Amino acid sequence: MRGVHRLVHANFGHPHDRPSFDRGERRSRDAAKKSVAEPRTNLRAALLLLVLVGCPKDEGAREREPAPERLADLDLARGLEPDLRASWAAAVGAAFVDVDRVDRAAVLLERAEAAAFAIATPADREEYVQRIAHTWARAGSIERAAALAEKLPTRGGRAAAMVAAIVGAAEGARPAEARQLLEGALLDADGEATARLAIAKSLVAANRINDAVKLADANTTIRDEVLAEVAKYQAQRRRPFEAASVTEQIESAHWRGVAEAALAEAHLSRGRSGRASKTAKSIASAWMQARAWAQMTVIATKKKRHGAARRYWKTANRIVDGIEDRILRSSAKRELVETHVLLRRFDEAFELAKSIEDTSSRGAAFVALLAAAPDDHLDAILAEAVKSPLYAEDAVVKLAERRGKQRNRDAVLAIARRAPTPDGRARALAALAVAEEKERVRMEDAAPFVALLRGQNS
Repeated sequence: MRGVHRLVHANFGHPHDRPSFDRGERRSRDAAKKSVAEPRTNLRAALLLLVLVGCPKDEGAREREPAPERLADLDLARGLEPDLRASWAAAVGAAFVDVDRVDRAAVLLERAEAAAFAIATPADREEYVQRIAHTWARAGSIERAAALAEKLPTRGGRAAAMVAAIVGAAEGARPAEARQLLEGALLDADGEATARLAIAKSLVAANRINDAVKLADANTTIRDEVLAEVAKYQAQRRRPFEAASVTEQIESAHWRGVAEAALAEAHLSRGRSGRASKTAKSIASAWMQARAWAQMTVIATKKKRHGAARRYWKTANRIVDGIEDRILRSSAKRELVETHVLLRRFDEAFELAKSIEDTSSRGAAFVALLAAAPDDHLDAILAEAVKSPLYAEDAVVKLAERRGKQRNRDAVLAIARRAPTPDGRARALAALAVAEEKERVRMEDAAPFVALLRGQNS
């Protein structure tokens, strides 16, 4: 109001500053100036009214959708289809959760919900709702995730979305809330197993071992996998005797091998090389035995026991080459690639990855390389990774995330064009959107990004 008073006084003068007249002089002077003063006074009054009330708004402007000011708000672009709006808002919302910007993520997820329910195809609508429910739960909005799942009209859709919410809560380190969702959910056998496994792993990570084992005992499908997770947890904390005790309870040869490989690693970490080698040799699964020797290679290298590291590595490669099953051999080779990456032997990792027979394992190996390899290796790695149908999208997203953190907009755009699906393109651009949001970079033109989401290369 002080500013308004200042404007009034500037136009009309302060009452204390005006000259005094007697009534006769004032009437005659007012009458003489009336014809001249009225237009000026009316103009000033109109200007004052304009300041107080504001400019009249264009009625058409109220009906227009808001234009995106930043890349993160690209889903507000006019004319963007509901599925693309949902895809973009869900992808960027998840990216904001990853960097602990839950407040910003909530805005995006609300818009993703609205767009998802505007999608005509029921299957696509349910898929997006599952993703959004998972992200809500991962961000800590458990009730919002459950409520969203209940909005779906079919029992199968509601169950799938509820499983996604439970897994999201577990991944967000909220096992208690996840268990509450599980108790009230109507799930089939596969859904219940998936939910219980996610909760059990979350409980193990929180060092609530007994609770995890109790949860696993109620479902024989996941029991051995959970016990293997417990054994790995104990081994990683250099508790080999506790890990061995859990390992003895595992019936499956594969999951027992997972636990024994972790146990061999724990023995070597504590300087018991003889016991580590004995444990590795006793593993029945060739794949898991190769894993044990590869993990021992990493430990020996870090301890600068290079002779032992070379022996361990030679043993791991010999075992992998002897695996007859092509799929298992490919999976074991992928883990050898990951070992090369841990030891920063990127050229060897690249050559080994190219020799993997199964396209899915080969794609996974190249994705692991993309996460850590130097910049001058990345183009060649991506060219190989996109040949895998199952991992092409993950490869594009992984590299786009690296370039996005570098704020390299042109590089991210070029990389995102190689994603095979709209969701892949949205995920590839999401890291850049979050990076630019931190710097409050304004969007000059949304058209190139809209065209990219639609799969147009222009």
